[in-house]
Amino acid sequence: IAVFGIARKIGLCKKFIYCTGDWLANQSNKGLLSRLANNHLFVFMDYIASTNCDLTESYSERCNKAREIHWGRRLSKKLHSRYPPPIKIFPNTISPNRNNICFLGQVREDSGFDLILPLLPKLNKDFGSKLKIIGPYSPERADLEKKIKKLYLEDFVELHPFLPLDKLREVMRDCFCGINLITTFENYSSFAVPGKFIQYLQMQIPILTSKNNGAVDVVKKNKLGIVIELSTSLILSSIQKLHQDQE
Repeated sequence: IAVFGIARKIGLCKKFIYCTGDWLANQSNKGLLSRLANNHLFVFMDYIASTNCDLTESYSERCNKAREIHWGRRLSKKLHSRYPPPIKIFPNTISPNRNNICFLGQVREDSGFDLILPLLPKLNKDFGSKLKIIGPYSPERADLEKKIKKLYLEDFVELHPFLPLDKLREVMRDCFCGINLITTFENYSSFAVPGKFIQYLQMQIPILTSKNNGAVDVVKKNKLGIVIELSTSLILSSIQKLHQDQE
């Protein structure tokens, strides 16, 4: 992002539009290298881009406020807010029999799987539900797969890599609930709109989410799902309600 800001400064490009989606300088519990990258390098590049662009396209009000609080002023010359972000609904994607739950994205230590994995046998017994995990391979994903095997939950979980859009639609079309159960208060999406929200809503899948992200108000206001405090009992009752509400 800083490269284009510098190019704009020295006249190598005439117009520069900066699309902001994240504010990463909020994760004090990370290691030294992560803190340096998020709290200093990211902030510096974001500053260069924000102060040198002709137009800032923003997808998060929380990111805007966090940036202004950090610097004590507004950085952008012109700010165009696209919050809540526009969503294109995919047609003909809903299966008549939606019994599954999905998680889309990168598995992290705070993705909340410790809370939902123990619920899978009951959800499978009650609704025939499986948890579909769709995303890239990573050390955290490998650890999760080992845990699934250790708990003998392979029959209740489907594992998929990141998929092209046509295959993603096919895999997600029988899901009635998309989860985002982040267990840490300071996390990568504290100020942002999680990308998985967009995908869930494009597929007309209600969201079950914790409160620590930048789109909670939109989910509540537009009744796009359920926002909860994290506990196994609330996760279970919320999933049961989402399954019932589709009938």
